[in-house]
Parts: sequence; structure tokens; C-alpha cells
Amino acid sequence: MATFRSRSIDDLLGSGGIDFQVQYQAISWTILGSISALLLLLGKVDFSLVRRGPLAWLLAFAALGVASSLYSLSPLITLYYSIQSIVLILLVCAIGKNVDKIYYIVCLYAALNWIVLIMGTAGFGLGLDWITTAEESYVRYGGSRGELWRFSTAFGHPSLIAIVAAMGAVGLAAQRSRWSGKRLIVGWLTLTVVLTLSRTAIAGMAAGFLVIAVLRHKISGTLATICLLAALVLSIPGLDERLVNVFMRGQSSQDFSSLTGRSEIYSAALQRLEQAWWGEGFRSLRGRPLIGEQWGHGVSHAHNLVLQASIDLGVAGVLAVVMCLFSLTRDAVRLAFPSRRLGLSAASDIEPIAVLFPILAFCALDSGFAMNVNVFVIAFVMFCASTRRKVAQQAPATRYDSTEFVTSQVTFNHTMGRRYQCLR
Repeated sequence: MATFRSRSIDDLLGSGGIDFQVQYQAISWTILGSISALLLLLGKVDFSLVRRGPLAWLLAFAALGVASSLYSLSPLITLYYSIQSIVLILLVCAIGKNVDKIYYIVCLYAALNWIVLIMGTAGFGLGLDWITTAEESYVRYGGSRGELWRFSTAFGHPSLIAIVAAMGAVGLAAQRSRWSGKRLIVGWLTLTVVLTLSRTAIAGMAAGFLVIAVLRHKISGTLATICLLAALVLSIPGLDERLVNVFMRGQSSQDFSSLTGRSEIYSAALQRLEQAWWGEGFRSLRGRPLIGEQWGHGVSHAHNLVLQASIDLGVAGVLAVVMCLFSLTRDAVRLAFPSRRLGLSAASDIEPIAVLFPILAFCALDSGFAMNVNVFVIAFVMFCASTRRKVAQQAPATRYDSTEFVTSQVTFNHTMGRRYQCLR
């Protein structure tokens, strides 16, 4: 999944394109696919994490991707990426309660990027051209030289690093458990998000933190902190202009108003939608970019979940991703408000509903989970499975509480009836 090099898909499909790295990836996914098939045959896959939850719709989306290989511009690539998604879901559902360890993976991923960044900045590349500076890594992703410095490595575009770190920062901050070093790790992940200058992830992370503050009735302290920071910024001459320039990433107001060129991408995507209501095939944009030459370099994703799903798999794909998000939101709300009343209780778990906001931001201004397997997709699948597992654990307790309430009510009525008869 790392970007050790950058080349067009034409080079990949041309003579000599299937080199050692491509062979390694193909062999790795073949092994993972074989393991998932074996686990499925042995009955080790916990389908309760899929049933009636967001992963059911995500699995349907992947199945549609497999079917789209019949008419895709590049059937082999479509089939390859679609099967990856199915293998990932099966493997995640086979690890059981370990899906709750999602933030271990997030921290490991963030630490890996920091290590590669430090090595590249220090010039300690071990003879590997992909261990390089953040600027050079960003250029490989299509960034322009001379742009503002952004946290970037071969293991992640700034937006990818940012959204995964944002999920980790918000999720850990929302957990009830208090352990030494928790605030330090949350601060480190927050710093990682800020250094990427990914406005989408920063906004989603800020919304997640705000949800935590509101639900825990700490909004006054949060507002006081924001006001204090604002006063500090305004008190230092020129600092506000520098921060605005950093936030704009050196872009003009016209570039910013177009959502960093997204308006042009959205226009091209909407034109493509009119050509095929059933889509062009999962990840077919790699062969026919929205903007750029066919089978060459160009914009290969629509920067919006719904647009990406509609171009790839048409109306059915849009239905699958929308229902996946709806199902995930329903589970998150159910965990936050188990009594179906606004306000937290002892059984409330606000972690899922807080992490939902960075995810929604990434789905709105990026392609979200309607992509081939990457670190965000892995984190998203684990998050869906973990949330569904918590809902399943909560259901028996809820049913017990309801039964206990009915029993106590009947006992109360019976007692009051006997007392009334005695009074008569």
C-alpha cells in the first residue's frame, strides 16, 4: 500500500510492468485470500459483525465491484481491488474482540510515518529512494514543488495520514478509560493531523472533539480555551496573517473557494455520471481518469464518496455506501444514547459517535471508503466491526433492563392492589 514509486497505469500494464514489487503484492494478497478462505471454511469468521450492520452494505458494495469486472475498462484491476475488499472484511471479522484494538494500528501507522519522515529529513535513506523528505514524497503524490511543507511519506498522502490520525485522536479522547500517557498520545496524534495541513481532517477532528465536549458537558471550558487561543493569536502582531497563510497552504482565494480544485473535479464527475447509470467498473478511473490522459497520470478519484461510488458502480453503488453510513450512524447513536433519550447514562459510549465526524468529513471531501484497500479503509472496516460488536453486547443488557422494569412494575401494581383491598 505504500507509494514507493509513482508511475502511470500504462507503465504497469506495459511490458516489464509486472516487476518484483507487483509480484510481491499479488503474492501477498493471494496468501491473505487463501487464509480468509480457510477461516471461512473452518467457521472462524464471525458474521454477527456483518449481519444487519454497516459491513453488510460494504460487503454488498465489494460484491458489486466483482460483478462490475464484466464491463470494466480494466477487468483485471477491477477484480483485483474488489477481491481485496472482500478479503479484508473476512479477515477483520475473523479476529473477534481484537477489532477493538483499532487504535493500536492507528498509533503504529502514525509512528511508522514519523520514523520514515525523520530518516528522510536526516538523509538516512539506507539507499532506498522512497525514504526521502516530506517535500519529495508530496511531489510523488502530485503536489507542486514550492508548496507549503506538509507531513508526507511514502506510506501516506497527507490527507490519508491525517484522517487516520484524526480517528485515533478523537477515539482515544472519547474513551472512558484513563491511563498514563493517554493525553500525550492524543496530543501527538493531534499534532500529526495539524502538520499535514489537511483541512478536511482538521475540521473533522475539531468536530469530533466538540461532540465530546458537548456530551460531557464541558463546553464552557472548551469555549474558554478557544477564546484564550484566539486572544493570544490576535495579541501577537502578524501572527494571524501567518496562520491564515498556513491554513490557505499558499493558495489563492480562488483556489480555496474551488475547494482546492474540487469544483472542476466534481463537474467532470457529474458529466461522467450521465454516460452510465450502472457505473464504469470499480476503480476504473485508474484507466480513464476524470482529468488527464487515458491510461496515464491524472485525477483517479472523485474526492467525494457518493460521486466515487456512482461513477464506479452506479445507482446500486450509491445505495450501498449511503446505507453503510446510515447503518454506522444508527449504531453510533444507539451506543451513545442506549435509553433512547438525549443525555448520557452509565451505559453510554460516545466514542463511535465522536469518531463518526472525521469519517463523515473524509467521505464528503474525499473518496472515503469507496476505494481500494488502504490504511483508512482498514481502520474504517475495523471501526464498523468494533461498533457492531458493542451494539451486540449492549442488546442483552437492554433487554434485561426492560424485563426487569416490567417485572418491577407488575410487582408494584400487585402490592398497591393488595393495600387498596386492605384499606377497603
